[in-house]
Amino acid sequence: MAKREVLGLFSISVGTFILLYGVFLIYFPILMDHLFQATPLVIGLVISAASLSTAATALQLGRLTAKYSERTLIKTAFILYGLTLVLVPFMHTIRTILIPTIIFGVAQGLNIPSLQTLLTSLAPMNQRAAILSLNGTVLRLGQTLGPLMMGLVYAGWQLNGVFIVGAGLALIMFFVVSFTLPARKTRSA
Repeated sequence: MAKREVLGLFSISVGTFILLYGVFLIYFPILMDHLFQATPLVIGLVISAASLSTAATALQLGRLTAKYSERTLIKTAFILYGLTLVLVPFMHTIRTILIPTIIFGVAQGLNIPSLQTLLTSLAPMNQRAAILSLNGTVLRLGQTLGPLMMGLVYAGWQLNGVFIVGAGLALIMFFVVSFTLPARKTRSA
């Protein structure tokens, strides 16, 4: 098992869940309330658009992995995360906020299944359960760190700062993918 690749994937899991829980699920609804005085129902409907686009993208993943490596899909996901987080503060209506919401969902649909596929393919059969279990722990670390880190950012730089720092984290994760994951196509055993 390639330690560098597995550590890279664990880092990507942490980064993904910092973005999801620290930026998107906490500060995106706050931004919608702040900018549009959106009701909880409207906020929930907009965020559900991300879930729908995640599901639609994940359903196409078989076709996408036939053409592109998981590494390429994960890199694309982090570009999309960054694009989403840069766009969000510039949206001026509920309708336009759907655009970055859907893009975020597409990124999730590309990233998380591809990450799981790579982890599964890198882990020897006798260590696979342990590696996937450890990834579950690692992603919970991202869920825990995300709100804490972005809360500190929010305290210092308000809402726009959260989205700017989130976009910066997406860029960092793009480079983590570039330098730690194999360029070859990897298939599950």
